[in-house]
Amino acid sequence: MSIADRLATEPLAIPRPATTAPFTRIDTGIWAISENAIATECLTPEHSRIPGLARTAKSCGHEVVLNANETTYEQYNSMVVEKTIVDVSQQDSRFLQFFPSSELTGALLNPGTAPTFSHRAIRHD
Repeated sequence: MSIADRLATEPLAIPRPATTAPFTRIDTGIWAISENAIATECLTPEHSRIPGLARTAKSCGHEVVLNANETTYEQYNSMVVEKTIVDVSQQDSRFLQFFPSSELTGALLNPGTAPTFSHRAIRHD
């Protein structure tokens, strides 16, 4: 049975020791919800408008950008798996259907740190 077939009927989690990330399939496709990143653009940092994020990811050779409290290769590898499994956002094809459990929000006291793109909520019919 393929991963897509399994996701149609049951949730899937990345096995330990990696950080678990629940995947779900709804009418828009496959989503991941994870604490490994603080914004959807952390899975596609090349599209980020956060100052320095795209440039730093590229210069360091990083495919994804981890949450600041996640520092192991297990979390990095978990994010790459999440990026591989989820579908492209129907709102903006530069970004994936990834929902961070602790999402970055913009604030007047931290100019330039608002996410480039945010799903805000997962809705399905």
